[in-house]
Amino acid sequence: MSDDIIQEIEQQFLGATIRSDEAFKKSRRLSLSDFSVPVHGEIYTSIVSRYENGGTITAHLLAIEFSKHPELSHLGGGRYIIDIANSLLSTINAPEYAEQIYEAAAARQNPEINEVEMICMNEIKMEKINWLWPDRIACGKLTVIAGNPGLGKSQVTASLAAIVSKGMGWPDTEAPAQQGDVIFLSAEDDASDTIKPRLLAAGAEISRCHILTAIKEEGKVRSFVLTQDIDRLAIAIKRTHARVVIIDPISAYLGGTDSHRDADMRGLLAPLAAMAAKYNVAIVLIAHFNKSDKQEPTARVNGSIGLIAAARAGYAVIKDKNNPEIRYFLPIKNNIGNDTEGLSFQIEGRTLEGGIETSRVRWSADLFDAHKILHPEPEEQPTATNGAADFLREILSKEPMPANDVLAEAKGAGHSEAAVQRAAGKINVRRKKGGMTGGWMWSLPTSAAEDSEDDPS
Repeated sequence: MSDDIIQEIEQQFLGATIRSDEAFKKSRRLSLSDFSVPVHGEIYTSIVSRYENGGTITAHLLAIEFSKHPELSHLGGGRYIIDIANSLLSTINAPEYAEQIYEAAAARQNPEINEVEMICMNEIKMEKINWLWPDRIACGKLTVIAGNPGLGKSQVTASLAAIVSKGMGWPDTEAPAQQGDVIFLSAEDDASDTIKPRLLAAGAEISRCHILTAIKEEGKVRSFVLTQDIDRLAIAIKRTHARVVIIDPISAYLGGTDSHRDADMRGLLAPLAAMAAKYNVAIVLIAHFNKSDKQEPTARVNGSIGLIAAARAGYAVIKDKNNPEIRYFLPIKNNIGNDTEGLSFQIEGRTLEGGIETSRVRWSADLFDAHKILHPEPEEQPTATNGAADFLREILSKEPMPANDVLAEAKGAGHSEAAVQRAAGKINVRRKKGGMTGGWMWSLPTSAAEDSEDDPS
């Protein structure tokens, strides 16, 4: 492990122990000499002393204590400590960071130690994928549901929550879901007038549905952000034994993370994915599409490609082209399940007790080819040939006509003879000679397979 990497790990570990006493308690106890940067060891020693003596630990207090430290003078003084605390993505990995610091220290003392960690495949126990929704959404993984605003992404999550909380059947197989609790993080819909009514309309077991509204910290209330609060989300999951967590939309919980920077998004989502795996919970992330409707669906998920890349499955919610009341739930990516077939649904109104108006998803049992819907055949552009073909279908629909009469009628309707001849070949117009002295007769084919005969005209 390079010096730069171990120094960054030390910064992450110090930030975690400053921010969370839980992170400190769960981590291996280190010594001053375990740190590659001496001042890191001194900061850690001060943190340990404060914990043991019941003192207050904040980045600002430590910054004051080390403001004059000579090793920090070229790094910004005490501000260096504040920066490493504020830049921390999550405290959940603190125990792992402590182990890496300890192992790096052992390697420095004994350079012959192999720094590469490997596991022989013989030692790995195979496990089945634990499905929340069979072949579609897996527990222990990240799943993205994306689409344009107002198409029903949140309605789909309400249906998903109802199925899981009540143990109802899945719409494509009718196999019952394993019953469990659901946690919502919702920045766009109100819990009292939107989320709860939708859940009730969908048939949810309300006692199993929860909404994480805020974080209480040092007597103050603030919004949940993924950069700081993954460990707190883990506490909520353990407390409720949740099977699924729905974050709607993920863009509202990024903190200071730049959603358009791939590395930043991967760094944010890696701890979230690790937590999902640790607690075997499905994490469903709601995202919007960008405005570039000519791109591949995976590229249309707003922000960097890091979001859809980190997810094991991704779905698009789109309208039917011909009937906007019909919506599709289609796979745009599925590394571990069905990536070819999707479902359709409609949103129907419901009136609850007390006259509360709401709505719910009504799924269709039919399956649809996702590729055909997401990548439709391009529409044929109007051309002179197409216009002439429509003319021929109309004029020949009743009975055969002499070719000369057809061409004369076509000219009067504004179609050139060249366009008419091309159109006749395109729609397989039948051309037959009316005896030795008769002219050519044109008629529509009795089947699309018939080929036209040569016409010397």
